Amino acid sequence: SHLEASADRAGEAIETVGGTADFHRERRTDEE
Repeated sequence: SHLEASADRAGEAIETVGGTADFHRERRTDEE
């Protein structure tokens, strides 16, 4: 159960990082 909780947190962190990368990529495209 503890491992499942850790995996969920890791998945959320990855989604957050991916969303941030997409956000910056979109901003860069808008500036061009």
